[in-house]
Amino acid sequence: MLGLSYGSFALGFGISFRQALVAGATGIVVSFLLCGFVSMAGKRGSAPTMVLSRAAFGVRGNRLPAAVSWVLAAGWETVLTVRATRATATVLGQLGLGGGTTTKILALVIAGGFLGST
Repeated sequence: MLGLSYGSFALGFGISFRQALVAGATGIVVSFLLCGFVSMAGKRGSAPTMVLSRAAFGVRGNRLPAAVSWVLAAGWETVLTVRATRATATVLGQLGLGGGTTTKILALVIAGGFLGST
């Protein structure tokens, strides 16, 4: 869902499709490369990164990174739900089901069903 919105943002800046494709591919490669480097500790230690970070920060010192991690996870879940609901409401509106509150509630139920099943 975020890939679609990022694509529309990139094209909205007035760049060509080819430039947007190169920028998107570069961003994906760089971000997942960094994520891969961070996950190496988990693979080597056979534990999640947040568990392994206790060795560096201690059990009490790991509370702040754990809280930040939880807030980020909740925030991204909220962003994905909002985007999915708005996209579904737009599609339902284009299909002639109106664009009012009832349509948005129906879109939330549909999007929540799909997001909850993953």
